[in-house]
Amino acid sequence: MAYNDEEDYDDEDVEDDDLEEDADEDALLQEEEAEDEEESEKEIVEEAKAEKEAKDKILQNKLKGIKKRVASSIYPVITFSDRRVMAQAKKKYAKDIIEIEQLAMNKKAVVRQTGSSVGTSMSSVLFKVGIVFVIIIAIAAVFDLMFSWLSQGDGEGMSTQFGVNGEDFYGCRVVYTDEDQAKIDIIRDYAGVVQAAVTLLEDNNANLDITIELPSAEYNYDNFDETTFASEYADLYNVISLMVDDVYSYDQTEGMTESTFEEKIAAIKYFGFDKNLSVTIAETISGYINDNDKYAPIDEDEPIDSSIEQVIVDSINSLLSEEEHNIRTEKVYIKDYIFADSESMMENISKENYIAMIFMPKTDVYFNYYSFILSDIDFDNFNMYISRTNGEIVLTGSVWSTESEVGVDSYMFESSQNLNVSAPVFTNIDTGNLNLLSQGMSIYELLQMEDVDYSIYLETATDDAENQILTWKGGEVIVRFESEQPFYFAEFETDWS
Repeated sequence: MAYNDEEDYDDEDVEDDDLEEDADEDALLQEEEAEDEEESEKEIVEEAKAEKEAKDKILQNKLKGIKKRVASSIYPVITFSDRRVMAQAKKKYAKDIIEIEQLAMNKKAVVRQTGSSVGTSMSSVLFKVGIVFVIIIAIAAVFDLMFSWLSQGDGEGMSTQFGVNGEDFYGCRVVYTDEDQAKIDIIRDYAGVVQAAVTLLEDNNANLDITIELPSAEYNYDNFDETTFASEYADLYNVISLMVDDVYSYDQTEGMTESTFEEKIAAIKYFGFDKNLSVTIAETISGYINDNDKYAPIDEDEPIDSSIEQVIVDSINSLLSEEEHNIRTEKVYIKDYIFADSESMMENISKENYIAMIFMPKTDVYFNYYSFILSDIDFDNFNMYISRTNGEIVLTGSVWSTESEVGVDSYMFESSQNLNVSAPVFTNIDTGNLNLLSQGMSIYELLQMEDVDYSIYLETATDDAENQILTWKGGEVIVRFESEQPFYFAEFETDWS
């Protein structure tokens, strides 16, 4: 027994030694893993630092290049590309930017002063011609740069020069009216309601044919011609005309005297119907079908039930009672200009009758100054200002260029300096689907989209008759326009921090 006890004791010692060795190995392994992880983190930090330093170096070199070019030019021109670089660098290299601006200003002043003094000296004719030639060339260069964003040739719009960019903003949202497009959209929407009614009736009644000729799904309402449409789709045109009369009468105020189809459509105040209108529209559609016997059996050997007209009335009433047919929206369009990267700004802003532009910051910002260039405005009947939660900021307008100078009459509207207007992160946008509104659409079309939470973009308002409608959501800082006609606009310079 004594031998066995010793043997057991030795085995226990061996097991303890093994456990200690395993523990040491685990500790060593954990230590190595921790060292590897720490080393990996250091490498990531160093790579990020190196990348930042490389970008910073590129930015410094660009600033040096601008400064060198300004210093070597007789009449220096700071291009719009230069301005973008300077805007990107203003936070870290403010001193360098001030030096560049001051140098350019001083050299231009010297040229102007020299040109003026030369003009008074007849003995310096050749020098005068040389200086004037230099100035003309410089001005031509400036105008050429100007035309790259101010002119609206080839169907393109104006572009921002020194405005907000993708570093601190998702982009900018514009809100506008388009009477011509609204007429087309109303006709398309009303035709869609009739088509939905016909489809519902035929799907729910196997032997029923609603004999109203409808356009194919590919029909292009953008090319709508009333005479042609009335000839090719007479019944549909008649029903839509009755619907237009219903809504026009509902929206009519004292003094409205529109008489033609298009005039009445233009006078309709909103897209869609409310509950009261839906009842009227349902009666109009079912009444037209029943009164004009626009139904027939598919199989003539199986007569239609005598109650079919009541079925038509009930079915269309049910269709028009659905929520989507009981909401009216403002007759406006919205479009988002989303910035692709940190240097992107608004580009090719089309000519529209704008009512608002909304800044969409993705971080808290402070605005210090605003200025905008506009063209094709009726200056005497145009107003522009910044609205915010606690008041308005007046923008003062003045002539910026004339057609005789550069081929375009344009105007600058600007604020005072050092405003310090705060704007928090913009929340009325789906960050998971930033480009939803990039092509532009009516807010009624947005309302009809599936799998879209329209409450992100729209809110309830009350019209003059105390009826509820849906309108667009704003933001903390909104540029407001008051115009009687379409126009072009773009930020010239927006200063923020």
